[in-house]
Amino acid sequence: MTAPMTMPPATLAAPGVRVTFVATVFLGSFLLFLVQPMFARMALPQLGGSPSVWNTAMVFYQATLLAGYAYADRLGRLRQRWQTATHAALFAAAALCLPIGLAAWYPAPGAVSPTLWLIGLMAVSIGLPFLAVSAQAPLMQRWYAHTDAPDAADPYFLYAASNVGSLLALVAYPTLVEPNAGLHMQALGWSAGFLVLLVLILACSRHVKHAAILAADVLPQEKPGLATKLLWLVLAAVPSGLMLAVTTYLTTDIVAMPLLWIIPLALYLVTFIIAFSSRPVISAQTSATIACVLLVLVGGLSFADSHKQPFLVMGALLALVFFVTLALHQQLASRRPGVVQLTQFYFWMSLGGVIGGGFTALLAPLLFQGVYEFPLLLLASAALLTPGAPLTTLRGFFERHARPSLLNVLIPALALVAALVLFIDSSDGLEKATLATPFCAAMLVVTTLAAAGRRWRFTANVAACILGFGGMLAFVKAQAAMHQERGFFGVYRVGEDHANQMRWLTHGTTLHGVESLKPALAFTPLSYYAPASGLGQIARALPDQARVGLVGLGAGSTFCYRKPGQVWTSYEIDPRVVAIATDPRLFRYVQHCAPDARFVIGDARLKLATTPEAAYDALIVDAFSSDSIPLHLLTREAVALYASRVAPNGVLLVHISNRFMDLSPVVADAAHALGLQATLYLYQPGAAAKDRGETRSIWIMLTKSQAVQRAYLAQVRPGWTPLEPTPGFKGWTDDHADILSVLNALK
Repeated sequence: MTAPMTMPPATLAAPGVRVTFVATVFLGSFLLFLVQPMFARMALPQLGGSPSVWNTAMVFYQATLLAGYAYADRLGRLRQRWQTATHAALFAAAALCLPIGLAAWYPAPGAVSPTLWLIGLMAVSIGLPFLAVSAQAPLMQRWYAHTDAPDAADPYFLYAASNVGSLLALVAYPTLVEPNAGLHMQALGWSAGFLVLLVLILACSRHVKHAAILAADVLPQEKPGLATKLLWLVLAAVPSGLMLAVTTYLTTDIVAMPLLWIIPLALYLVTFIIAFSSRPVISAQTSATIACVLLVLVGGLSFADSHKQPFLVMGALLALVFFVTLALHQQLASRRPGVVQLTQFYFWMSLGGVIGGGFTALLAPLLFQGVYEFPLLLLASAALLTPGAPLTTLRGFFERHARPSLLNVLIPALALVAALVLFIDSSDGLEKATLATPFCAAMLVVTTLAAAGRRWRFTANVAACILGFGGMLAFVKAQAAMHQERGFFGVYRVGEDHANQMRWLTHGTTLHGVESLKPALAFTPLSYYAPASGLGQIARALPDQARVGLVGLGAGSTFCYRKPGQVWTSYEIDPRVVAIATDPRLFRYVQHCAPDARFVIGDARLKLATTPEAAYDALIVDAFSSDSIPLHLLTREAVALYASRVAPNGVLLVHISNRFMDLSPVVADAAHALGLQATLYLYQPGAAAKDRGETRSIWIMLTKSQAVQRAYLAQVRPGWTPLEPTPGFKGWTDDHADILSVLNALK
């Protein structure tokens, strides 16, 4: 490591120099990370609620941040007056893009890849302002190094201040900004902050010595070689990829809530704050030791396929990723160079972030059918970690009592045997496991921890732990699925329950359709769409010549309510779902019940906007991204659009079943604002119904008049209840929506 540079004794710093620079870096980072969830919220109506929207956006942000760091590196080689003038000119050009928002002229999503389309949208909408703001952290640190401040020789504390600003922005957006300000006001507020930032930058420039900022002006320092730069890159790439990988895993396979997108990123920023602090609250040895232990004990959950306690799994995985990321970032911080190479250091670190994020968000969905990048990145982390003293002592004990060459073979072999026994012994469930299970688990943990500090031995043992503690079993089950594929919108699996003779479709962890293989139940809609559900009752009451629109396809079971003479049209954002539902080798609903059905590919709201008014006698809204209904499909504007496409005597059905959110106040508010009659039906199947594949469901019926409502209620079962607005609930609009207000966990 090259020690931070020293400078000649400085004169008394001008009052407020440190405060001015801290405020500038803080505000820049606050704006940088405030715009990320804000713009993702703006873009969601175009691409639905997929976690890939966030991950793709993160790759764009990281790439633009890299460009900003490269710009700061080149700019730092000019004389100060040219630096100030050039940077002010960039801000002036970026100001032409204010207030931030979606570029109105940019074409709607079409045949182009959703990933490329979203990156293009972000580039033309916020690319220039984001580039201008992203250069603040390294540029202001370089400027601070050439002031009269007493601590100018080591300006890395400003990087910690930068990450504090970033963290507060992420916390403030869902808790303060989004609940209290619409998107238009958010954009105006961000634009005002952008102009204040320019004023602060100009104030900072006044404190910088107006001489050329070149290496010749300071004491010489050793230049880092290519090997050092590559190490910077790798130590930044793995945590970046890990952060996005755990985001994908948690929001796809554990709890599908868009709110969770920012939690891994917030923890990621906390690790930077700790790592670059002059007095870290967690030492490097402590974080490395905890990271190694958690890799052994928790790493297997990266393949977890049990969701009985999703929040416990989520907490364990977030703790694992936090300490692994902290340990790697502390290694990165310990290798930081002096001031002359400061901007290069940030450039290589940012390049690593882009590579890691690109691997997870862009490459992994093309390479893997499941979310396998997460355990792979955990193995990469194991290869990079340097353990603390407690584990080194344990390893020393083993090595004093056996030859190292023997340990290199013996310990991985023991770990592999233990992993295989664990797999075989618990493949029918832990409740059927024998006494071999705890013994092998203990042996696996001890042998792995004893290998800490021996890079490849430890990595091999961590791999055995991940496989033994659930990974091997989950992988075998995934391979046993009839069909599995992954795309921009997530992972789809088709499998069979042989005991109950059922075939099912899941998206992430959420059931999206069930088909019975029993002849007596052939082509009977099941799961949320059972005959006794709200949908089943209303669908059977529709006129024989009804025109029916269906938003969201799933396995296609709803089509089996189609009567001769009815015309059904399905709106589905993902062509992969259409391919699965129409493949008779997987599901037979569509082929048997509605072979002439019409499919419209694309976001339902955008496509319905091009449909004539009163085009349908019934419109069924059943759109889900795993367990989350895309937010933009439930706003007042969205419900108004649906209602306008339903005939005066028609009916609008909205499916709101959800494990984590109570969406009834959202629909009730929209109905009240639009003058619609709302009635809710909660279906709780009995034991026999559950055995044949029926599940709990909540459906809301909306009509334009009480007369139409009474006509339908006269044909259905008792139990439909009027849905009234919730007092004090602030309804969702395209401009404002508060996810926290509907979370069951917060009520």
